[in-house]
Amino acid sequence: MVRALEKFRQMVKSQNGDISQIDNTDLLPKAKYERNIYSERNGFVGYH
Repeated sequence: MVRALEKFRQMVKSQNGDISQIDNTDLLPKAKYERNIYSERNGFVGYH
């Protein structure tokens, strides 16, 4: 996981992104609305 996270930081930095948001997600923009959606049964989401 550490290697993947470091690689992600490198990719964001190479695109002039703000890498501080990777470690502190409170810096990310928040959605205006939030809605929880619950499943009626166990399983996974797929498509055909």
